[in-house]
Amino acid sequence: MKKNKILLLLFLITQLKTYSQDIDSRIDEIRKMYLQITSEKTLYTTKEKDITWKAFSGDDDTYSKATATSYFNFNKELKLIILNYSSYGQMSMFEAEDELYYQNNKLYFIYSINNNIHWKEVYEQKGKTYSITEERIYFGADGRCIRYLYRKLEEKPEKIDSLRNITPNRELDCSYSKDLVKRIENYLKD
Repeated sequence: MKKNKILLLLFLITQLKTYSQDIDSRIDEIRKMYLQITSEKTLYTTKEKDITWKAFSGDDDTYSKATATSYFNFNKELKLIILNYSSYGQMSMFEAEDELYYQNNKLYFIYSINNNIHWKEVYEQKGKTYSITEERIYFGADGRCIRYLYRKLEEKPEKIDSLRNITPNRELDCSYSKDLVKRIENYLKD
């Protein structure tokens, strides 16, 4: 019985190692596709759509704006969608961008960044605090999340860049990425 448990444990370890290598190889593939798209992005044709009403719950103000810009290669194949959001108030500013990368009409990577600035005094902008949230979602060939990386930083504006350079991403369970994916899907619905 003990021998069977040891064999089962060795089998499971081997399977986990193989699975981990498969994920690492897929992420390397994703990084190559990402670099190709970003280097060719200026050659793509674009189509822009206003999604302000969806992103800001129908707020009818001149201080909020959201757009979805789709990028197509010369074969009219979708390669990238960039969702931009911004909202400005008397004591805060919010800017965000979601980048969705596609290969053969399949989503393979999402990069999301949210920037928030808050200050205590209306006109002087004293006491600023800056927060940045970054999320990266890597998808397998089957369309399921294989890695979810998350990073949230909060600091004074003059210190945020140095903090960003030294703070690593945290790997979280893919189930935590579902809210971001669902939000994005809602913005892209016609």
